[in-house]
Parts: sequence; C-alpha cells; structure tokens
Amino acid sequence: MFFNDYPDFCANDLWSENRSHRYNAIIKPMCLKGARVLDLASNWGQWTFAALDAGAESVVGVEGRESNIQIAH
Repeated sequence: MFFNDYPDFCANDLWSENRSHRYNAIIKPMCLKGARVLDLASNWGQWTFAALDAGAESVVGVEGRESNIQIAH
C-alpha cells in the first residue's frame, strides 16, 4: 500500500485511518500514467506523492500555509 512506504504522512495526517481508503477510492482508479497533475492546497504533499506513485509524469503542489510547506520539505 502506498502510504505504508511514507510513514511521515501517518504522523501528520489528521485522518490517518482513512487515508488508505481515500487512496483506493480516488487515486488508484484514475488513469494517471503520463499525466501532468496540479495539486492545489497540497498540504504536506501526501496526495502529490500518491499521484506520482500512480504514474503521473509530473506533479506540482501548491500550498499557501508556510507550516505545511515546511512539513513537506
């Protein structure tokens, strides 16, 4: 499972018990192979990395809150 490879997301995700369900429901069924994705309000980047894992060619995450940007780095 994608999120098992990124344990740091578990510590920061307020809805950690649901993240795998959301990944399976939202990201997994999408055909992202070769896609260019814009992740608006990307928080700390968990869905940015999920899109890359699902085959996106590139992903740009845009986040306005400095605290989330620091976590993402």
